[in-house]
Amino acid sequence: MNEFAQGPVSLRAKGVAIIGSVILLSIIIFLIRKGYLKSGYSILWFFVAGSLLILSLFTDILFWFSNLIGIEYAPAAFFSVMLVGIIAITIHYSTVLSRHERRIKKLSQENAFLKNKLEEIKAKK
Repeated sequence: MNEFAQGPVSLRAKGVAIIGSVILLSIIIFLIRKGYLKSGYSILWFFVAGSLLILSLFTDILFWFSNLIGIEYAPAAFFSVMLVGIIAITIHYSTVLSRHERRIKKLSQENAFLKNKLEEIKAKK
């Protein structure tokens, strides 16, 4: 293990990480309050932003986590958590989008069927 594995994180880097995490949490709360983001979809965002905030505030956890998963440079573990969170959010939204796409297709088919039936009824009169 090199000297970077347990070295201190600079106050500037720690401050930027904390401020960034707080801003992300604030944006999530703002989007929920304005109705742009459903609270059910925000759970993953809260998990990711909360994890980043915890790792920013408690750098000992960051170093422990980086040692646990075998990352020599602890700040890289921070970005790994961010990357995994973004991938999880992307997968979640992809499944939601796929589900909505199927529902829209079904509703379009039902609408076309009902429109056809209505035209048949009008034509009989």
